[in-house]
Formats: sequence, structure tokens, C-alpha cells
Amino acid sequence: MTDQELEILEAYILGHLDGIQIVEVEEKLRTDKAWQENFGKIKVLKELPGRLQLREKIKAIQNEVLTEWKIDSTPKSRIISWPKIAITGIAASVALFVYFNVSNISIPGALTMQERGSETNISKADLVDFQMFKDAQQLLIDGKDKEAAQAFSVIKNSENLRKYYRDLARWLEVVALAETDKTKAGKLFREIEADADFKYKISFSDKIKLRARLLF
Repeated sequence: MTDQELEILEAYILGHLDGIQIVEVEEKLRTDKAWQENFGKIKVLKELPGRLQLREKIKAIQNEVLTEWKIDSTPKSRIISWPKIAITGIAASVALFVYFNVSNISIPGALTMQERGSETNISKADLVDFQMFKDAQQLLIDGKDKEAAQAFSVIKNSENLRKYYRDLARWLEVVALAETDKTKAGKLFREIEADADFKYKISFSDKIKLRARLLF
């Protein structure tokens, strides 16, 4: 399903549709398996009180992806020669899922600081910031939400990280705060949604899952 279709389905569940729109959605629900499955998932999100504490074991999955290089280029003053760009850095890991019973918010995985070139061609400042990012994600993975939020609050202002990573830190701070300070999390989430230059792509499904956490 597309994000637009998910938005229509959510609007149907919330009772925001009328007339022919309702008929069209109900026809999809009778005949389309994907619509049926997502209908069930979104319904569960509206019935989460008491379920959000049932955190399951986190399962890490890593993949060889370097999408950050396409999103945000390195400033000329800090260009680094990378002789061996392989499985690297923050964006080289994807999709580690934190499960709250049947719902989940996807976050970039625990980082394996593998070879990003040699120690002679990467600045110490970069290494320190990447390690801070790795440690903050581990706090979030371990369920230490307050400590994770504090760490990401510092990281998001780091001058040595690309905007992609700083924006990712903003999002993960909100994810952590959703468990400890819903008011602040809601405020920061609204700021993210209003930022037209926000680099990290948050999926529509993750957004509605976060909203569900903020409700309960």
C-alpha cells in the first residue's frame, strides 16, 4: 500500500470519511488482502493502552547501504578520501526493529564501526561523534529511554555530523522521549514535521505508531 492509501485507511478508521469514500474503502477491505492486513494493524494501534510496555527482544539486521552519501554531501572543508567504502558508518545499517507487542517503530540498527578507510584519513572528531551516535542508539535499544533522549539531544547539535545524521538524531530523540516525556516528544515531533529540509525519511507507518505512543 502507498502512503496515500494508508492515510485514507487511517481516516476511515478515525471516522473522517463520508459518502463514496466510505464505499470505496469498504470495497477494498472486502477484496484486497493488503488493505485487510493494514486495517488490522492500524486498529491495534488505537487499542494499545497496556500493550506498549510489552517490549520484546530486539532483533538486529544489518545491510550494506550507503544512502547518506546520496542525501547529504560532505562539506568541501572536510572532504575525506575513502579507499575502502564497504560496510560503514551510520547509514550502512538499516532496519532494526523495536517491538511493542504487535506494533513497532523501525530505527537504524546498532552500528558496527567497520572500516571507513584507514585511521589516517578520517578525523578524530568524526570518530568520536560516530561512537557517540552508536552508544546513544544502544541506550535506546536497551530500553534506557531517558539516557538515550539526553544523548541524542547533544548529538543533534554536533557540527561534525552531516545533517542527515543530525536529523536522524532528532527523530530518535523523539522516539525515546515518547516513553518518558510525551509533551516534549510531541513538541519536537511537530517541529520535525514542519521542517521542509528534514533529511531523514520517516515512513508514514512509523509516524502513526509514534502518534499512538503519544496518546497512551
